[in-house]
Amino acid sequence: MKEYLDLRHTPLDGIEIFVDESMTRWHLFIDGPKYTPFQLGKFEIVINFGDLYPFKPPKIICETKMFHPNVNPSTSEFVVR
Repeated sequence: MKEYLDLRHTPLDGIEIFVDESMTRWHLFIDGPKYTPFQLGKFEIVINFGDLYPFKPPKIICETKMFHPNVNPSTSEFVVR
């Protein structure tokens, strides 16, 4: 995937990305933002692109429990409003 190769070439500060061998499931570990109560935290996001990507959007799960208005608390999935 071009996006993954771009991220390997130019990594983003505070984000680690691990990809399975089929390149359809990504695990992101994001550092909490500095100067906030979350600055010592590490937050895990899983992106499952599935076999129909880019024709079907990826499913994004927030593995780290947290409150966010766009995260469904019962499924941990991101909700687009």
